[in-house]
Formats: sequence, C-alpha cells, structure tokens
Amino acid sequence: MLKGIRPGATAGYAGTIACLLFLGSAANLKADTILGNLPVTNDSTPTVIGGQFVKAIGFTLSPGQNYNLTQLTLRLAGFSVGRVPVVTLRENVGGADPGANVLVQFSNPPAQGNDYFNYAFTPASPFTLLANTKYWLVVSESAGTIAWSASIPSVTPSGVAVLNNNRLSTDGGLSYGDSARFNNFQLEGTPVVNPVPEASSALFLLGAVAVAARLRKDR
Repeated sequence: MLKGIRPGATAGYAGTIACLLFLGSAANLKADTILGNLPVTNDSTPTVIGGQFVKAIGFTLSPGQNYNLTQLTLRLAGFSVGRVPVVTLRENVGGADPGANVLVQFSNPPAQGNDYFNYAFTPASPFTLLANTKYWLVVSESAGTIAWSASIPSVTPSGVAVLNNNRLSTDGGLSYGDSARFNNFQLEGTPVVNPVPEASSALFLLGAVAVAARLRKDR
C-alpha cells in the first residue's frame, strides 16, 4: 500500500481522478463545423424551396472521429407563419442521390418573416454521425415556398466533412440534377468523448503522483 494513504482510500482517489479527467475533457468540448459556409458574404442568388423544388447535399465525415449532431443553421427568407420547412438527414444508398430512409429530422425554429435570417434547426432526437460515413442533408417545404440564400460568388462548404454532392430536384425528390449553387448553411456537432478511463488507469496515475511526491520529499 502507498505510504501516507489511508487504507481503503485508493479506490476513492482513483474514482475522483477518473471523474476529473472526464470532466476536464467534457469542459473542453465545443461544437465543430461538420460542413458549412457561414457567415454569408451576400444573399444574391437564393434557391426556391417548396412545391416540387427540393435541395440535397451529400457529404462524408472524415475518418477517425464520430460527432454528436447539435445544430443546423440555414439562412432563409420568406419563412413566415404557416410555412413548414422539412429538414432531414438521410442515409446514403450509393449513387448521386439521397436515400428515402430518414435518419433524423430537425425541429423547426419559430418563423421570423420575409427577410433573411439565420435559422437554427435542432435534431428532434439525438444522433451520432459516424466517421468515414456518407450522409445526405435534404431540405424541402410542405406548405408553400421559402428562399434559401446563396452568395455570389458561390462559397463552397467546408468543415470536418467532405462535400460530395450538391443536388436539386424539380419534381418533388423523384429525381435530382447537379446544382452549381452552394446555399448558405452550417451543420455543427461535438466530438464524441472517449469513455472514462478504467480504474486501472486511474490507479496508475495515482501511483505516479504518489511516487513523484515521495521523491520530492526524499531530496
């Protein structure tokens, strides 16, 4: 037993150290940009969303890190009371178009009227984006039309994910074609935290601290 540490205290110290290590990691978490091009430079070339017009953006998360999805910001105009944007994340089924299976739907923020605003959409349920996996962000409108901002010159989205496809449907999502217009948005997430260190790791750290203290005392 380590000298100077009362019997039975080692496990308690180890648990405390493990907790502190976890809290230290969690405290440093901040949302990263998964993919996006905000802030905007201008709103010069919006895309009409609604009716038969649907926009789909395909992207692949980089290898090595999973992310918990936190927020999606869309820069929209014409989002007045009565409009109902439908924003989903869908699975990839291969090819250049999104799959039909919805992985997570985003909850709509309150409408703010006809002018351009940055609207923060939040996942309706927790969702983890997996490393090296492709997803599709699909935006439509079920009760009229809205305008999704895009800038001149168009700004290519970037982040911890790689943009694969930028597609527009004019038949309600039955088929898609390539779009040269990058609409203004930002998808965010927080890195998935590694598990709390095992007790053996915490005990090793505790032992190292005790040995260092002993060496200093013996000098």
